[in-house]
Amino acid sequence: MQNITHPWPSLHGEQRGPAGFKPPCTTAAQPRRLARGWAWATVLWAASSCAAPGSIATDADTAATALDALYEAYFEQRLQRLPSTATFIGDHRYDDRLENSASPAFEAAVKREQLHFLAQAQAIDTATLTPAQRLSYDIFVNDRKLTLERLTYPDRLLPVDQMGSMASTFALLGSGQSAQPFKTVADYRAFLARAKDFSV
Repeated sequence: MQNITHPWPSLHGEQRGPAGFKPPCTTAAQPRRLARGWAWATVLWAASSCAAPGSIATDADTAATALDALYEAYFEQRLQRLPSTATFIGDHRYDDRLENSASPAFEAAVKREQLHFLAQAQAIDTATLTPAQRLSYDIFVNDRKLTLERLTYPDRLLPVDQMGSMASTFALLGSGQSAQPFKTVADYRAFLARAKDFSV
């Protein structure tokens, strides 16, 4: 069987063009579309050869990258809004802060945040996402909508429930037996700064 040079660029980036390449001979008995097919292959190869390596980004890559950045930005902003949560998951950058989740200002900030990230997500074209990426997108958007709906029944009007409260959480953090570290002078200073944010 005759070896034929492949008309497409290889996966490693080197160009294998039609130089020295001979398509199969066509005869009257063979369909004309075969010859047209090889012609289109040559045209497409030439077009791809003119583009700089790595210069072509698909719509799918763009949408997925934008969503990954959006998820990361939301998570980071959530940690800043809920510094106690950051402490409990082992992120100690905000150990000197404490949210006042019972305040109207906190509720208003949550609403602005949810509306902002919902609008950002809905502005992204999801047509090119893979099924897994679309699932992540749907979960993210649904969570923002549920949070906005839940704000119509403000949690701040029920600061204490059977599961606990900020008062018990703060006491737990200050016990030295929980997520708040007390190993260095800086740790103690961080908790003293956090205590200043505690409101009853």
